[in-house]
Amino acid sequence: MDGVERTESGRTGGAKVANPSTADKTIFILSFLAIITSLVVIIVLAVSKQTKSIGYYQDAYLPPILIVATARWQYLSGLVFLMVSNVIAFVYATISLSISLAYQTGQKGFGLTLIVLDLMIMALWFSASGAAIDVFVLAYNGNSKAGWNKTCTGFGYICGLVISSIVVSMIGSLIFLVLIVVTIVGLNKRSLS
Repeated sequence: MDGVERTESGRTGGAKVANPSTADKTIFILSFLAIITSLVVIIVLAVSKQTKSIGYYQDAYLPPILIVATARWQYLSGLVFLMVSNVIAFVYATISLSISLAYQTGQKGFGLTLIVLDLMIMALWFSASGAAIDVFVLAYNGNSKAGWNKTCTGFGYICGLVISSIVVSMIGSLIFLVLIVVTIVGLNKRSLS
């Protein structure tokens, strides 16, 4: 439990291996952080909505027509993909943590399966973050060739929430990457012992 090396068989002449409880604690902490980051992204995206009155000028001599516009995360497919992938990652990380705790108590055979599933979730999370970044860059800069104006100049609040959720989602993806590396190293150490 203290992370010190011990002998494999308890004798003084046995091979020294690292204490597996240190790796298990690291996996538990990383899984818990993955759950928290995905939950934060879900909450931040769920509340991202902004309504604004925009003046539309038809003629220089007429008063502007006020149009009420609402921006929501559901209106952009990249953000929907980000939300769905974070919900999947949240559910998976919760189930994975439960399985890891069961595996820790003696059930064997789940290590390689969890690594493969972690890789799939990490790939999904990275691709969703990339799609959301693409949507955000388009909303922030616009596209003059397509005639799309900058959206973030008028809807700054929702753009701030979206970029925050993208950053937290990227952090969650990196946590999954570290989780995979720690799990592989832990399985490698266990197979050598």
